Amino acid sequence: MSEEILRTEKLSKSFWLGGREIQVLKDVTFNIHSGEMVSIVGASGAGKSTLLHILGALDQPTGGAVFFKGASLFEKKEKELASFRNQKVGFVFQFHHLLSEFTAYENVMMPALIAGLYKKEAEERAFQKLKEVGLSQRSGHRPGELSGGEQQRVAIARALVLNPTLLLADELTGNLDAKTGEQIQELLIELNQRYHMTMIVVTHNKTLAERMPKRFQMVDGLIFPLQT
Repeated sequence: MSEEILRTEKLSKSFWLGGREIQVLKDVTFNIHSGEMVSIVGASGAGKSTLLHILGALDQPTGGAVFFKGASLFEKKEKELASFRNQKVGFVFQFHHLLSEFTAYENVMMPALIAGLYKKEAEERAFQKLKEVGLSQRSGHRPGELSGGEQQRVAIARALVLNPTLLLADELTGNLDAKTGEQIQELLIELNQRYHMTMIVVTHNKTLAERMPKRFQMVDGLIFPLQT
């Protein structure tokens, strides 16, 4: 059995709105092992994105716990959480959040510079990751000069520049046409096979979800395994 990377125990998240408690996550418990490709599906508002944000320490739960390689994530200090977000997790969102004034390779090298790598090493890593996602010839272009699919590839390269343990993707094909979305799916599978990278993909894309060997469905803040 491969190493357990991530485990949640009775994870909950609530918001207060107009004096009323809104439960977004309810006792979410599951685990994920090294190298697994996982999809999470469900209707809008089911809690998928909230769960992903908590797994990546972008948000904190109201109750329960998240364990990363056996260590309780939210018992860490904020500085440790910032390091976890920067170095252990790669994020890819539906809206790629590229910085428009910088080139593709400059966008990709940002996390490496934040992590304290020398500029030369950050540049080398950025160019290598852009090559891996098929964009070496477009590295000097700014986001406005790239197609939607190319921008998403840049975002994936940026997420991978520090070789994270875990890739979290939220609707990464949501704004792409069918052909480009399929290309991104193939890229994810290739990256998983090449690096044995653990991936959790939140998606409405049925085809993409079904290509993930491990699948979950969220309904009203609850999570259920789907039969493969």
